Amino acid sequence: MTTLIEQVEKARRVSTPLIAIATPDQANTLDVVKGIFLDNKKTPIPIIKWDALNGFTAINEVGRDTLVELLKTDKVEEWPGLSANPASALGLAALLPGEQRDTENKLAQRGSVLFMHNAHLFFEDKGDREHAQVVQGIWNLRDLYKADKRTLIILGPAFTFPPEIAQDIIEFDEPLPDEEEQRRLGVRADRDDDRTQSRRLFPRQQSGAEAGRLREERRGAPSL
Repeated sequence: MTTLIEQVEKARRVSTPLIAIATPDQANTLDVVKGIFLDNKKTPIPIIKWDALNGFTAINEVGRDTLVELLKTDKVEEWPGLSANPASALGLAALLPGEQRDTENKLAQRGSVLFMHNAHLFFEDKGDREHAQVVQGIWNLRDLYKADKRTLIILGPAFTFPPEIAQDIIEFDEPLPDEEEQRRLGVRADRDDDRTQSRRLFPRQQSGAEAGRLREERRGAPSL
């Protein structure tokens, strides 16, 4: 069975410009997928994410440099006001740098990757101007990103794409964890809870004698 990482890698390799990933945990999916572009890669790549509250946020240093140049300010607190609007953000996304090569045609920088959180809220089940601008903005990126190996990755719980862009976006699903994975996560959570409880009962600065006294007191406490 092909994993999500393998699917995204293959899509990126053939310059697929528009990708959507349906996921129950967008933050975790972003962490997993961004590793494709960062792990053991020497050639820099701007990686940026967007959401409707914060606008553009840099994921790596090259992404930050890119946003400083794109937004004309290095004051991060000003970025939400400049890029939180989804239609405006997509317009700016068209200006993110693509693949760059030096005078010897060696790869100097890979094409940008933009993660967009919950963009479906702005193109599904709407018929207003904002809907039209977001749909058009995504469509406008298709050929631009295909040409120089940039990638837009839309993250959300599920998607129903309007016909204007439905044929242009490749969609992947990240399934919920299976029983074994849920059990593993559950065991990890239990262990974390045990550690937290232990830290509360036996802080690091306690002596062995004090920790033992607390254990005895706890053991003798009445059940609730």
